[in-house]
Amino acid sequence: MSTPLPITLTVAVIAGLAAKLSLTLAQHSRSPEALPGCGNEEGCESVLSSRWSKIGGLPVAALAVAAYGLISTLALFAIPASIPATWKKPAWALEFTLGISAAGAAIWYLLLQLLVLRTWCVYCITIHILGLSLPVIMWTGTVSSAESRPTVSPLSLLLFAAAGVAMLIGGQLFLRPRQYAVQRSSQANEELSDGKSGAIAKESGTAKPGIRQPSDSASAREVRLLGGRVVIQCGPWPLLGSIQAPFVIAYLFDFTCPSCRRIHQMLIEAVGRLNQRLAVLMIPVPQEPQCNSYLRQASSSAQGRACKFARLALKVWHNAPTRYHSYEQWLFQNEELPPFDAALAHVRELTGYDNITDEEIDVSINRLVATAADVQHTARTQKIPTILLPRATIAGEVPSIEELMKILQKEMGMQAPSK
Repeated sequence: MSTPLPITLTVAVIAGLAAKLSLTLAQHSRSPEALPGCGNEEGCESVLSSRWSKIGGLPVAALAVAAYGLISTLALFAIPASIPATWKKPAWALEFTLGISAAGAAIWYLLLQLLVLRTWCVYCITIHILGLSLPVIMWTGTVSSAESRPTVSPLSLLLFAAAGVAMLIGGQLFLRPRQYAVQRSSQANEELSDGKSGAIAKESGTAKPGIRQPSDSASAREVRLLGGRVVIQCGPWPLLGSIQAPFVIAYLFDFTCPSCRRIHQMLIEAVGRLNQRLAVLMIPVPQEPQCNSYLRQASSSAQGRACKFARLALKVWHNAPTRYHSYEQWLFQNEELPPFDAALAHVRELTGYDNITDEEIDVSINRLVATAADVQHTARTQKIPTILLPRATIAGEVPSIEELMKILQKEMGMQAPSK
């Protein structure tokens, strides 16, 4: 007698479903669009963009596809009566070992979400539950069928599975994935701010129509980035650092993006470390199709909020520029983005303008938001966050301020200030 058919089919279906969900996550790792069903209250984006979603450069979901797909295949392999028991027993041993490994990995990732990330991914949780159920179901079938038990002891299989999980955990701890890429532009720079490979800045008296500009010299300055492919006027955009800085770069971000919030803090520190020789144009690019015509679907963290936060920030910059950085500091003081209503109330209190609302009646602000999306499109980058340099882009999350400083100094020819 072999393993009961209902149990074998149950294992095949559960493993197949887990493989399908894992494939969805693996495909998402290469796409900027949101996962269906992951809304504002879900932590999909935080989990899937974290360092724990990969081993080195390989998405963990890709390993899950292979493991669950093999479990499902081995379960189906055992169904035909024509398959001899001498083949079925080693197949079951491998299937059971993979099942225990999947359960061990599920426990590891549940603990990571609970204790480290402190947020949950619905897709991940579903896969983990399916993985935890597999060895239980497999063992139930083995107990009821002595003939299907392998010659290898269950303890040996457990040790093999534990070794596999230990390798997974070790790989994640010691093979930190690189979550960013530096891509150099093929276009040549046309002019440099100080004769070196720094940000290009030129003066221009032309302002885009319909956009209210802060009354300072920023409104007249332009920067040319990516070898001149992207030309940005400073005036309309919030500026981190001094407008007189010889080096000016641009930061494309989304207020609702967890990685963007971490990079934002690094840029503040970088400006300070470089003694105001660096300035950063803060260009919010909402990852929502409601105000970004280049997107078909919103990112999971952006849904319903990204456009609102971008418009509100630009309204603060254009109505009360001296209050902008206080607002930004309040907005980024906590790890989680505050509710939009709280942000709106804070802006009204901070600026004294009770008439600031989220109504989409400000044509100039809406035009700016559309322009921000144009900048991202022209830069030929789909990833947020992205930093635009004179000849290159930094796409993704740089892990530390030290590494960011090295990139800035290398790509822009900047020397670290003497102590």
